[in-house]
Amino acid sequence: GDYLSALQVYETLSKLQDAPSWQLPAWYQMGLVYERLGQPQKASDVYRRILDRQKEVATPSSSLAMVFEMARWRSENISWTNLTEKDAHSVIQGGDAAESGNGGDGGNVSLIRPKK
Repeated sequence: GDYLSALQVYETLSKLQDAPSWQLPAWYQMGLVYERLGQPQKASDVYRRILDRQKEVATPSSSLAMVFEMARWRSENISWTNLTEKDAHSVIQGGDAAESGNGGDGGNVSLIRPKK
């Protein structure tokens, strides 16, 4: 529950070695902490840094491959959540994404019940 201290610990650990097998799992934990702190953009940035380093590892161990997979999933989940919240906000403000100019195709599922 002490997320700020956890963030400090993971950041310190990540600086002990530059090897992806050491650094990237610490970064992943930092991303999770940022999510818990309600800072999805910082979390997404950390996950992106992990994925950017994937090309450095020709044949990742199974645990490092899992870090890459989890970072990709978390990054995509944050993006999906942001889009969903944006669409929900648009619906609440008086129309679906297509009506509010977000380029939707009009086939969005409304989060508000139709009037009777």
